[in-house]
Amino acid sequence: MCGIFGYIGKIPAEHQKAAFAFLTQLAIETQRRGNHAAGFAALDKNGAISGLKYAGPMTDLIKYESMFKELAKELPDIFIGHTRWATTGPASIPKNNHPFYQDDWTIVHNGHISGWYGLAQKHKFKMESDTDSEVIVHLLASEKNHIQGVKKVFHECDTTDWGGFSVAAIQESQKRLHLFRNDAYPMVIFHVPAWNTLWFASVQEIVFDAMEKKGFTEDFQIKDLSSYLLLTIDLDLTNRQARIADKPVKKAALPTKVCSSVVTAKTQMVKAAESRLKQWTEAEWREFYEWMYNKQNYEKDKNPIEKK
Repeated sequence: MCGIFGYIGKIPAEHQKAAFAFLTQLAIETQRRGNHAAGFAALDKNGAISGLKYAGPMTDLIKYESMFKELAKELPDIFIGHTRWATTGPASIPKNNHPFYQDDWTIVHNGHISGWYGLAQKHKFKMESDTDSEVIVHLLASEKNHIQGVKKVFHECDTTDWGGFSVAAIQESQKRLHLFRNDAYPMVIFHVPAWNTLWFASVQEIVFDAMEKKGFTEDFQIKDLSSYLLLTIDLDLTNRQARIADKPVKKAALPTKVCSSVVTAKTQMVKAAESRLKQWTEAEWREFYEWMYNKQNYEKDKNPIEKK
């Protein structure tokens, strides 16, 4: 279990301070889904990608890494972040952490691709890490257009044993954000009109906790992202949906209901959650992963990996 979060949009100057404070809190709250490692990537005003892979929790990245602090001076047009609960590939080695890059693509991934090594061999991918998530960015880059690339991810990863994913991907040349997932892992999206942004996160609880702690007062719209649909968003927030797999689409892909109160929205979320199956606790996830993978100790270079 990992956490992903971020946004797309040109944030007005008068809202940048509040938006950066909220982004920081959203990153901190997302750490509850994984504290082994952290990372982020950003597309700046000039259309250039930069990023950081960090062998430590998100709170330390925020505290110690100047690359994140520099964002406060001028927020990027697209930001994707990741907090990692390590499964394949030890988190103490930065190359195994998110984001992952290949050609025009930069991704963060929540989930697990158990057949990743076989996929890498099958397609002769040159893997730079020991992490299952990297195979997704290679699959995207192996096709000529984004729809075919995402379809390939679903075809290959959704059919492997216990393949699960929710993915946020930046397409650098097009200055676009692509969001997609299968049924195994969640993602929510929320629109903040005053900030001219569309945001995403792993679950609603994290969003509402970040909003409450930062005294969020803007109107917003929030919704679960549909599974088996690709949501593509341009910088002007023009968006398109594409059906990716021959699976039932159960939920609306775009937010529709306007929320003017975080407390009201959170209350509605809690009531809806009461009807769901009990989610695994952090201890249950840890027990499962320790059973699935033998725990090993790695003592290697822990310096962060920057991309500029």
